[in-house]
Amino acid sequence: MRRPVALVVSVLAIASLAVGCSDDGSTDATGTTATTAAEAKVSSEVLAEYAPPEAPGFTMYLYRVTVPSGVEIPSHHHPGQQMSRIDTGTLTYTVEQGTLEIARGGNEPTETVTGPATVELHVGDTVYEAETMVHHAANRGDVDVRILIDSLITTGQPLSIATG
Repeated sequence: MRRPVALVVSVLAIASLAVGCSDDGSTDATGTTATTAAEAKVSSEVLAEYAPPEAPGFTMYLYRVTVPSGVEIPSHHHPGQQMSRIDTGTLTYTVEQGTLEIARGGNEPTETVTGPATVELHVGDTVYEAETMVHHAANRGDVDVRILIDSLITTGQPLSIATG
């Protein structure tokens, strides 16, 4: 079942975390807006939301996030599993705590990064983020970074939780 307003609100909450606008240290589906000092905005497009019957108590989210040049995503973690693929641009990604698995241009992880460490993610790279991994990222390039994201989150939990 598609619920356009609820889906947009969920992704706007992620966008607010991506530019550090959360007041209470967590991001939920309340519709917080997102801007940086330079008024650059993270934009999001919800592609799907689904509560799979095979995983009771969990909700899957599929969405696309665009991070403009110069925008930094503050330190956070996700209360569930997340898989992200870089569609355009280069993302500078820092693992603060935990381990990240990267598939460079393919489907199977080929690289493991344990924090603290920073890597560059390019078009076609996919990352697999564990629930407790703390990380932040930045678009230091001249073109927008577009990320396709699939998350499996406990129903009712925020999609991202600020840690910094």
